[in-house]
Amino acid sequence: MKIPLNRFICVTGVSGSGKTTLVREVLWPALEAKLKSQIANPKSAKTADPIEEEHDNDDSPSTSNQQPSTTLTGWEHLGRVVLVDQSTLGKTPRSNPAVYIGAFDDLRELFARTDAARQRGLSASAFSFNSGQGQCERCRGAGFEKIEMQFLSDVFIRCPDCDGRRYRPHILEVKVRCPSSVVSGKKSGRKKATDNGLQATDKGWSIADLLEATVDEVIEFLAAFPESRAAGRATEKLKLLQEVGLGYLRLGQPINTLSGGESQRLKLVSHLAEAATQVGRGVPTAPLPTPDTSPADGPLRTAGPTLFLFDEPTTGLHFDDVRLLLKVFQRLVDAGHSVLVIEHNLDVIKCADWIIDLGPEAGDEGGQIVAQGIPEKIAACEASHTGRFLQGMAETRCRMSRTPCRRTSATNVRAAEHGVPAEKQHESTP
Repeated sequence: MKIPLNRFICVTGVSGSGKTTLVREVLWPALEAKLKSQIANPKSAKTADPIEEEHDNDDSPSTSNQQPSTTLTGWEHLGRVVLVDQSTLGKTPRSNPAVYIGAFDDLRELFARTDAARQRGLSASAFSFNSGQGQCERCRGAGFEKIEMQFLSDVFIRCPDCDGRRYRPHILEVKVRCPSSVVSGKKSGRKKATDNGLQATDKGWSIADLLEATVDEVIEFLAAFPESRAAGRATEKLKLLQEVGLGYLRLGQPINTLSGGESQRLKLVSHLAEAATQVGRGVPTAPLPTPDTSPADGPLRTAGPTLFLFDEPTTGLHFDDVRLLLKVFQRLVDAGHSVLVIEHNLDVIKCADWIIDLGPEAGDEGGQIVAQGIPEKIAACEASHTGRFLQGMAETRCRMSRTPCRRTSATNVRAAEHGVPAEKQHESTP
């Protein structure tokens, strides 16, 4: 099986044909084992036996189970492999989208630079609801109190001291105010979710007001501070949430209340924000190694191209959300990374640069490569169920990456026990 790098790849096939097994139980653990062993022992990585390398990290959760014998070639062109699934981000209600993508640090710095904060001697840490300096003494920054019920589910009530705003009064008195010209020229009209009736555009926003606002509202508010570096960094990260269709989320919304699709897109945004931070610091995020460059050379090894793995990312998404998600995939590919998705949605499949179709049927009759190549080739394959449905979409096809690969590198995977045995391939690798 051939996986071209710096491309958008779709793994297709009928349900039960072995797509998830191939990606999550064969490809992902094998790549993780290779990359981790290369970082741990770069000198012996090229001479080590492939079978022994797979068992170097027996204590790792991803390699603890017995995996099929897998041979990988071309993996040294990758810096890391990331599985972005729809699992929950955590059970704690203290974390939120702003904290998860790293924007809250910049927002706290914005408040710490105000005159009111300097007069009180408040640093950026004082505006964290996890800090004892600024959090409400009663609820410890949670904004609510939990009442444990013996035979029923726990009950959460708003903190009576801070009224759910998480902070002490002297922290809430520090407000960031828009310039008067911005306020008079463009009125937000936002009404706060709290009960004190504060008009944000007239009297400024406190850190609690910011957490109660949506991503779209905060971006509009921060646009009034073009000279602030902290506001600019926060805006760049928050715009990533807009790009994946999460502009409606409140900044302070607990991440344990997000749906599976929202959690998956938030994980994707965190990787985009990390890549943007590395670019801002001058770190080479996605250069493919040259023949004279060792893939184990320090920072280049960890900052190299990433292979992102997705398992049906469009599940539960609206058509417009699918369009936004494809734009994000394009952004990753343009940055030099590779995106591999397991997908049934034809609107996504037709946009792929490369398709790996498994089948031909499910169960014992699956696990074979029916066809692989560009969508036109899959559509021309008579044995492919996916190709039959792609035939009517040839005219509306929209290939994501139209530029040639910077380097003819690919990752070849051969699973000997289950997945895609070489002797069962219906079609030779192009």
